[in-house]
Amino acid sequence: MSENGDADDNGSPSTEASTVYENAEEAEEAQEGLTMLAPIKANPGMPARKESSLTLRRASTASFRGPRGKMNDEEEAKTGPLKSKQTKEFSEQGKVKWDVYLEYAKTSNLVAVAIYAVTLLGGSVWLKEWSEANSRVGGNPEVAKYIGIYFAFGFGSAALVVVQTLILWIFCSIEASRKLHERMAYAIFRSPMSFFETTPTGRILNRFSSDIYRVDEVLARTFNMLFVNAARAAFTLVVICITTPIFMVLIIPLGGLYLWIQRYYLRTSRELKRLDSISRSPIYAHFQESLSGITTIRAYRQQQRFGLENEWRVDANLRAYFPSINANRWLAVRLEFIGSIIILSAASFAIISVSSGSGLSAGWVGLAMSYTLQITQSLNWIVRQTVEVETNIVSVERVLEYSRLPSEAPEIISKNRPPVSWPAKGAVSFNNFSTRYRPGLEPVLRNINLSIKSHEKIGVVGRTGAGKSSLTLSLFRIIEPTGGDITIDDVSTSAIGLLDLRRRLAIIPQDAALFEGTVRDNLDPGHVHDDTELWSVLDHARLRDHISSMTGQLDAKINEGGSNLSSGQRQLISLARALLTPSNILVLDEATAAVDVETDAMLQTTLRSNMFKDRTIITIAHRINTILDSDRIVVLDHGEIKEFDTPQNLVKSKGLFYELVKESGLLSAVDTS
Repeated sequence: MSENGDADDNGSPSTEASTVYENAEEAEEAQEGLTMLAPIKANPGMPARKESSLTLRRASTASFRGPRGKMNDEEEAKTGPLKSKQTKEFSEQGKVKWDVYLEYAKTSNLVAVAIYAVTLLGGSVWLKEWSEANSRVGGNPEVAKYIGIYFAFGFGSAALVVVQTLILWIFCSIEASRKLHERMAYAIFRSPMSFFETTPTGRILNRFSSDIYRVDEVLARTFNMLFVNAARAAFTLVVICITTPIFMVLIIPLGGLYLWIQRYYLRTSRELKRLDSISRSPIYAHFQESLSGITTIRAYRQQQRFGLENEWRVDANLRAYFPSINANRWLAVRLEFIGSIIILSAASFAIISVSSGSGLSAGWVGLAMSYTLQITQSLNWIVRQTVEVETNIVSVERVLEYSRLPSEAPEIISKNRPPVSWPAKGAVSFNNFSTRYRPGLEPVLRNINLSIKSHEKIGVVGRTGAGKSSLTLSLFRIIEPTGGDITIDDVSTSAIGLLDLRRRLAIIPQDAALFEGTVRDNLDPGHVHDDTELWSVLDHARLRDHISSMTGQLDAKINEGGSNLSSGQRQLISLARALLTPSNILVLDEATAAVDVETDAMLQTTLRSNMFKDRTIITIAHRINTILDSDRIVVLDHGEIKEFDTPQNLVKSKGLFYELVKESGLLSAVDTS
C-alpha cells in the first residue's frame, strides 16, 4: 500500500480507491476540515463495495466517498447543480481572546471567586515557627499550645477547603454554566429558520452536550488546580529566595525557558482541542441520522456501510486526540528537567549558605527543601492546567458564539400591538411581496400581488418548487420579506411582533408536530382552555371516542412525535388544536398529503362544516380534488402567480390549472357550464 492509501505495492490503483474517488476534486473535498492530518486507510483488507452501496448516497449528511468518507458534518457533495445548504462549522484560530475569559468571569460570582482565592492561601508556616522556637529554647516548651494551634489550623484549613469547594462549584461553576446555557438556549430558540436549515443538528447537540459539560465540570476543576498549584509554586519560590537570595539569579533564565515551553506546548494543544471539537460534531450528526433513518438503512441493507462510516468519523476524532497524549509526554520530560535544576540549585545554595555561616536557621532550610521537592509537580500542573484552561475555555468561546446568533424579529412590539379582536375579518393582502430563504439565494417568491377577501376559501396549487409552502412561511414570517409586505385586516404583519402574529393564525401542517406529554399538553400547550372546550374540539375532530378509550383520557400519555398514534390521528390532533386557536384565518399546508383516504374524508367534512364557514381558509393543495370547491384558486409557478380565478374559469381558460386538473383526471368534476 502506498503512503496515501490509493495504490497497492505494485503501483496499481486499489479497487476501493478507484470505486470511490471519481476525480481529484472529490479526493480533495474528502480531506477538507482536517488539514494537517494524514489520511487513514480503514479496513484495507476489505473487498470493494458493491454498486448497491451507492443507492443511499444522500442518506447521510456525509457521502461514502474516499477511504474514510468525508469527516465534516457539512459535506458539500455535488449532485448535478445542487449543493448542500449546510454551512461549514466556524472555528476560531490562534489564542483565545481575553474577552472570552471576561465573559466567563462575569457569569461567575466574582465575590465568591475572591473568597475562594483567599482560602487557598493558608500556611505550613506554623511548623517553621514551632521548629525555630524549639531551636531557641533547646526543647519543646508549651507542647500543648503548639499542638493545639497546629490542630486548630489543620481543622480550619480543612473547613476552608470545604468552604472554597462549595463556593467554587455552587457560586462560580454552576452559576456560570447556568447563565451560559440559558443565553445559548434562548439564542437558539429565537434563531431564524435559516439557521436550522444550514446547521446540522449534531453541531447544535455538540454545543449543548460536550461544550456545556466542559463548562459544567472541567473548567471549574481546572481553575481550582491551577490556583492551588500557582499559589504553591509562588510560595515555594518566595521561600527559596528568602533562604538563599542568590537563587533569584536563576529565576529569570529558568522562567524564560519555562514560559517558552509553555507557549510552544499551548499552541499545539489548543489547536488539537479545536480539531477535536470540530471532528466530534459529525459523529453526533451521523449517529442521530442513523437512528432516525434506521428503517431505511435496514431496508436497503446498508448497516455495514453506516457502521464503517461511523468508525471513520470516530477515527478522525481520535486523530486529534492521540497527538495530544504525545504532546503531554513531550511537556513532562522538559518540565521534569527544569524541576530537577530548581531542586539541585536550591539544595546546593542552602548547603553553601549554612556552611558559610550566613545565619540561616534550620527551620527555613527545612521549609525551603520540603517545598522545593514539590516544585516539579507544581510547575508541571501549572502548565497542564493553563493549557487545560485555554483549551477548555474554547467551549465557552463556542457557547458564546451561539449566544450571539442573529435573532428573529421581536416577539412583541409594545407600540404596535394589534387589537384584541384582530383579525376580525380575515382579509389577507400580499402587496408586491418578494422573499428568499436567506441572503445570497434566489427569491422563492417574486412580486406577489394577491388579495384574499374575508371568509374566502382559497386553494394554492403548483408543481414542486413553485413556492406554495413559501407562501405559508411568509404569512407566519418564518421567512422575512425582501420587498413589499403582507397585510391582514389592513395591519402590516411586518409592523407587529411575531408572538402577536403567530398566535392569531391557525395552521394544520403536513407533518403534525406532537410533543412528548399528555393529550392536554398537545392540544393546549398554554393550559388556557378548560376540559369542556377540549372535549368539544376533539368531538368536532372525530377523536372523542379514541381519546376516551385511552388510559387517562385527556391526561393520556403521548410519546415523542406522537408515535403511539397513527398518522391520521396525529393530523386530527392538529385539526383540534387549530379549532382552539381564536383565529379567523386557517392555513392548511398540504394537510392531507400523508393521511389515508378515510382520514382525508373526515378532515374535508370538518373543514366544510359550519365551524369554518366564517373563517378565511388558505389551502396548499397536494390533491387537486381537495380544492376544487374553493372560491378561488392561486396557481404558482417559479415563485410567481400565473393564474388567480375561480376553478371553473381557470379550467375554461385551459392554462396551468387546466393541465393539473387534466393530469389528475378530474376534468369531469369541474362544472364549466
